[in-house]
Amino acid sequence: MFFTHEKVKDYLFVYHVRKRQDYSEGDQLLDTQNIISRFRANLVIAGVEPFEEDNWSHLIIGNTQFVVIGQCGRCQMIGIDQDTGTKTNEPLMSLSAYCTGKVPMEAKKSLIGALYCLHFGVFLTECSSRIDPAPCLHVQKLPFFVDLSRPAEFSLNHTINMYLTSEDGISLGVWHTVPASQWKEAQGKDLSWYQNTLSDGNPVFIYLHGNTGTRAAPHRVGVAKVLSTLGYHVLVPDYRGFGDSTGEPTEAGLTTDALYLYNWVKARSGNSLVVIWGHSLGTGLKKMRSPILFLHAKDDHLAPIQFTQEYTDKEEVVLWMNTVGPYHNRQETYKYFSLPFCAGSKKTISHYHETLGEALQGVELEFSGLDIKFKDEVMQTTYCEIDLDKAKRDAFVYAIKNHYWYQMYIDDLPIWGIVGEADENGEDHYLWTYKKLEIGFNGNRIVDVNLTSEGKVKLVPNTRIAMSYSVKWKKSDVKFEDRFDKYLDPSFFQHRIHWFSIFNSFMMVIFLVGLVSMILMRTLRKDYARYSKEEEMDDMDRDLGDEYGWKQVHGDVFRPSSHPLIFSSLIGSGCQIFSVSLIVIIVAMVEDLYTERGSMLSTAIFVYAATSPVNGYFGGSLYAKQGGRRWIKQMFIGAFMIPAMVCGTAFFINFIAIYYHASRAIPFGTMVAVCCICFFVILPLNLVGTILGRNLSGQPNFPCRVNAVPRPIPEKKWFMEPAVIVCLGGILPFGSIFIEMYFIFTSFWAYKIYYVYGFMMLVLVILCIVTVCVTIVCTYFLLNAEDYRWQWTSFLSAASTAVYVYMYSFYYYFFKTKMYGLFQTSFYFGYMAVFSTALGIMCGAVGYMGTSAFVRKIYTNVKID
Repeated sequence: MFFTHEKVKDYLFVYHVRKRQDYSEGDQLLDTQNIISRFRANLVIAGVEPFEEDNWSHLIIGNTQFVVIGQCGRCQMIGIDQDTGTKTNEPLMSLSAYCTGKVPMEAKKSLIGALYCLHFGVFLTECSSRIDPAPCLHVQKLPFFVDLSRPAEFSLNHTINMYLTSEDGISLGVWHTVPASQWKEAQGKDLSWYQNTLSDGNPVFIYLHGNTGTRAAPHRVGVAKVLSTLGYHVLVPDYRGFGDSTGEPTEAGLTTDALYLYNWVKARSGNSLVVIWGHSLGTGLKKMRSPILFLHAKDDHLAPIQFTQEYTDKEEVVLWMNTVGPYHNRQETYKYFSLPFCAGSKKTISHYHETLGEALQGVELEFSGLDIKFKDEVMQTTYCEIDLDKAKRDAFVYAIKNHYWYQMYIDDLPIWGIVGEADENGEDHYLWTYKKLEIGFNGNRIVDVNLTSEGKVKLVPNTRIAMSYSVKWKKSDVKFEDRFDKYLDPSFFQHRIHWFSIFNSFMMVIFLVGLVSMILMRTLRKDYARYSKEEEMDDMDRDLGDEYGWKQVHGDVFRPSSHPLIFSSLIGSGCQIFSVSLIVIIVAMVEDLYTERGSMLSTAIFVYAATSPVNGYFGGSLYAKQGGRRWIKQMFIGAFMIPAMVCGTAFFINFIAIYYHASRAIPFGTMVAVCCICFFVILPLNLVGTILGRNLSGQPNFPCRVNAVPRPIPEKKWFMEPAVIVCLGGILPFGSIFIEMYFIFTSFWAYKIYYVYGFMMLVLVILCIVTVCVTIVCTYFLLNAEDYRWQWTSFLSAASTAVYVYMYSFYYYFFKTKMYGLFQTSFYFGYMAVFSTALGIMCGAVGYMGTSAFVRKIYTNVKID
């Protein structure tokens, strides 16, 4: 979205934006919630030839086109000569070490945020005590032990160091790098020569860096070299309190420093173009609604950038084409232009995967080429024509026979349309050629979009089909924050059956808890009374034949489980899955995640990575209690158990997606991002949790000693066998959630948006309570039969819920859907297996933790010789 103004001479370019108004000392450093994950720059430019499309990542200065790849704070830049179309010769080695340009932003947030957690421990107190509440890491002088007054030490032989004194007496350290054409001439020149070159007509870049380190950081040196090679002056300052600049950093002070440097440059640059490049902290200052740098500059040449979804009259509105695919196979999607559709004549805008969730969910936004402007109505207009040969006709006929539909986006609002339809006999096929768009606006924001498909044209080979569109704008009373309400279905999710199922499950919980409490209290009271009476008898008076029950296995009940390494890894993973489920549901209740493409999946991945210490803590401590010595192996297995299961399934399905040329095929860059998260975030945090667990709660403080020789297990009735208990243990937990499974399945596999996360939270609580009650009862009867193998039995009896869920998925597939085909079937059963397994591991861990507390309690309260 570009604006032009004849008075504007300078260009303000910002990448990596933060919302400044919501910062607090806790989140300002991690920056996990306040980076705007989706933005388009409303760039105010004059004197610079901009692209007309809504594409913040492109800029033409002179005859050089900048392309910023990705949405990261350290992005690659490639200069492309407009005359020859060739790239500049400057190598990007220094930048490529810090950025893989197409890696989605959410993956970078997960990685950087977690590493920051480890890195900031020493500095957090000092930083937070120095300023309020500016995000500042000025205490980290990175690189260490360097002389910032000598830029030549960083291979910047064409750079001079200078100290500028601002109006309030602050000395600012600044590097000035001249264009490559002046490198040789710059050798040995003084400060005055460097200042005079600012008015030589070459553009001047002011690089406002982020909140970590100094102007000598390697990636900043690399940016300076690349821009210098492209023929630009580069000034890189250190704010007050950073590097060798004096003073202490405050956000007001940072604003003052930036304004001072800008005005200093303007006073010496003559008519040269000035470009302000903001990175991270440099893009936004305190108490500004949008990241506007230098709003109060001394002249009116510099205009602000806005990062909102607000439009001005006649401003361009982009229609994105997403995917197309069979209606009955929601996950089988292809690029929109994989069908022989044609696009409008406007210049193409490229789109990238903005989040990791988008990349994994197969979002493939492509520019439609339609000319749509805010509040500018368009009568029916032909935007392209399709020369329909036999191959194109066959492609459309196949799509129509399989009920293909497509999805579009306007201002992040989804729109759906049908490709075409067949006549009653199925012999003739028709293509919808007229897209009739009706867009609702409230003030200067878009709040509603509707599509009506008209213009049915029969598909006949060797003909030309005209594709047309129209745009009608209408005022709407819908508030911007409520614009997604039309996509929700309260009549489905808040149906009385849903409420009844919740009430039924709740009553089951009350009944089950009461029943368990009554049975166990009465039974245990009798057991305690019998054991106390036996303690008072002499050995001659005691009938040894009456000695039975759970007390007899006190010397074996805390014996390590079989395969303790696998068992402890499963428990740790289950605790982590429970933590992820709880946190994600809470976040979804607070934030409307359904309004952002891929946000739920991105949030789940981020939370899973961040909660890795939970896995390490519980798994590591349990393994230590059971006397395990191969704790490193256990840590690796616990860390990669769930990721390996998910990635293995995704890898298999990805082969099928590639064969089908589906948009669900995971890009290689996304695979690299996921691997980086696993190895550089999940594994280190899991290691931290394991070490803490082993040291804080790894001592086997059992109430009973473990016998050296295992007690033989007596014979018992068939229904007391662990295998039977395991099979029956999951029935009640599944019964408490199976109604909710229908709503969840319908949301994911059909076309409903799940939004009743309050229900989901209640169902999760009910599931945990029912699972704990069932496993406690099962364990009590097992111990009463003098079978001390309760650890695996409690875990598996709770985990067997997953078996019933997976069986229910078969019923849902065959009786509730019309899915077909290898790809969709593999996708469905593959990921349902992953979901069921994860659910089973979580239930197993919850059941074991509750049963462990119960077992410890009953053996603590009985007197053992």
